[in-house]
Amino acid sequence: SLSFARSHVAVGQSALRRGDRAAAEAAFRDAIRENAFYLDAYMNLGTRYQERGELDRAVAAYDDLLARNPDFAGAYLNRGACRQAERTVR
Repeated sequence: SLSFARSHVAVGQSALRRGDRAAAEAAFRDAIRENAFYLDAYMNLGTRYQERGELDRAVAAYDDLLARNPDFAGAYLNRGACRQAERTVR
């Protein structure tokens, strides 16, 4: 349900504030399992992957988000930043 998905995202954001990135990612994945259309969970998960340099996983999270809502501008921005970073690394 949406309320449980929101709760998972809140738990994830709290974990980030504590510096527990693993717990945050798990909570964001739980939110997606709870409600595959709660877009903030994909955005948060993609951002965590992006921060860790796991650009393929980040792009996949942003792609999943955009498949559900192609008007989510922030996902395009972050996905583009990942692709640019991939070109820079290579």
